[in-house]
Amino acid sequence: MTPIGILQQRAVSHEEVLTEQTADGVAKPARDRAGQGAVEQVRNVDVDVAFDMIGAYARRADSRLSDVARLVVTDLASLPDLAKAELH
Repeated sequence: MTPIGILQQRAVSHEEVLTEQTADGVAKPARDRAGQGAVEQVRNVDVDVAFDMIGAYARRADSRLSDVARLVVTDLASLPDLAKAELH
């Protein structure tokens, strides 16, 4: 491969990485908000409390907040501490 070809391939690879990072940067906040909304509805709490609950769970489970939020949206039953409805 020629030096120009190598540089072009590196530029394309770098662009692909940036595109992936940008997409992930957009998806994570949306996923976090969806998780907060799910906990907010199930537990009958406001959005700030829902965020605190997800954060506390993530710390206890030694997981990233976005990973817990994704599970809240896709498989809430797998997180019993967050899935239990609050009785007021």
